[in-house]
Amino acid sequence: MATFYGDRELDAQLAEFGRVIEYETAGQQYEVRGIVDEADEAQFSTDGSTIAGRQRSVLIRTGALPSIGEGSTIRFDGVAYRVTVLRREDDGALTRLYCARS
Repeated sequence: MATFYGDRELDAQLAEFGRVIEYETAGQQYEVRGIVDEADEAQFSTDGSTIAGRQRSVLIRTGALPSIGEGSTIRFDGVAYRVTVLRREDDGALTRLYCARS
């Protein structure tokens, strides 16, 4: 039987579906759970045509990684990724980190 979660169960969602996300800043090491997603996204070329490309992102609880920003490096599944864009989701309880391999 499937389990359904609401906004009040964010920690349970992250614990069940999340992977360990590692981040280091100012000599401090952080590990949080984040839901990794990979989806096709439209990428545009200089001639105006649209090209589909794979975009990897990580969904974390907002504020879980202090001072994270564009250009920061995170690690998951043994691979380093550079954060390219941060976006808060819906009510702001979650933040999506769009990533590219470092």
